[in-house]
Amino acid sequence: LDKNPATRITAAQALEHPWIVSGGPEHSTPLLQAVDSLKNFHTQHGLKKAVLQRMASQLDDGTLRKLHRVFEQLDVDGDGHVTAAELQTALQRT
Repeated sequence: LDKNPATRITAAQALEHPWIVSGGPEHSTPLLQAVDSLKNFHTQHGLKKAVLQRMASQLDDGTLRKLHRVFEQLDVDGDGHVTAAELQTALQRT
């Protein structure tokens, strides 16, 4: 890269560069696929959360209280998340 505007290539020349025309190095395609996969996961995660919230809204109060008690038992450190380790510990207890 040349910082000097008098000696560096123009924007038009840059767009004609083989690296740009060919789509970049070979590893860029897997990288783009990985980014797409992460975007997809994020979207699916949001949909999953919305579906689970809708399902939970259909449960009666007694069932919700029972589920809440179970969650609190699983969430040993009380941070509002059940980690894999907390789940594994609970499974070993049963």
